[in-house]
Amino acid sequence: MSKVATSGSESVEEDSASVLSIGELVILVCSRWRLILICAVIVLACGLAAFLIVPKKWHATMTVFIGKVAPIVIESPDQLVARVMTPDFRGKVLASATYTDKDVNDSDVRLFKQSLTASVARNSDFVQIEFSGYDREILDKFGAAISKEIEAVHAPIYNAVNKRFERELKDITDKINDLQFERERIEKQIKSLQASGDHQSMSTAVMMSMLSNDTTQAGMLMRTRLDLLRDGSVSVLFPTQISPVVRDERPYFPTLGSFIGLSLAFGLAIGVLLALTTRRK
Repeated sequence: MSKVATSGSESVEEDSASVLSIGELVILVCSRWRLILICAVIVLACGLAAFLIVPKKWHATMTVFIGKVAPIVIESPDQLVARVMTPDFRGKVLASATYTDKDVNDSDVRLFKQSLTASVARNSDFVQIEFSGYDREILDKFGAAISKEIEAVHAPIYNAVNKRFERELKDITDKINDLQFERERIEKQIKSLQASGDHQSMSTAVMMSMLSNDTTQAGMLMRTRLDLLRDGSVSVLFPTQISPVVRDERPYFPTLGSFIGLSLAFGLAIGVLLALTTRRK
């Protein structure tokens, strides 16, 4: 019985001896600092190489100020956002950017489809569109295609309303000019009659009635013209305006700082692990 107890205590002592305390671990890690440093440098070099090899991703934004055709917007911001996010819109943009169905696996196409987003600026008619690309020139290409697709829907609506406004304004202006010409003609006839001493004749009375009627009509047309000008002012009737593509000055991925930080952390972790597992007994 004593022998069993003795052997048991000895095994416990051996196990406790094989387990290092925190202080001993720190001493061990510090004693293997060269190994840890070598691992950190190697992994850092690999990380820098990966940073140079990994394709850079650039971010771009566009702002759309939706036009108005008095008194409503051409397309509500929420409708435009929903339309931008549809596969049909993306397909038209890619087709406009000279991509075909065969390019579905192209890296630029995949990144554009994954990154394209649209959102409404709070309490406004502004819509912000964001997307990414592997090249800054590609961003301009996609931006031009997006503008083309938005204008393809908005421009015809605005142009139709604007042409109708211009036509109505021209018609009213022509009528006002015709009435003005007629009034001048009648005034000349009245003056001629008055110069001849005919003040109370039927002709003079008719002319005066016609002049009063033309003046009334001219006043009504002037008020209608003012109302039309108000409805067609730049605050009520204007086309959709799309800002140029705004590209970030630097790629958002990869970033040098993140690659260096992750590489050093991973290298140090590998070094410490090797230092602990390869320690001399």
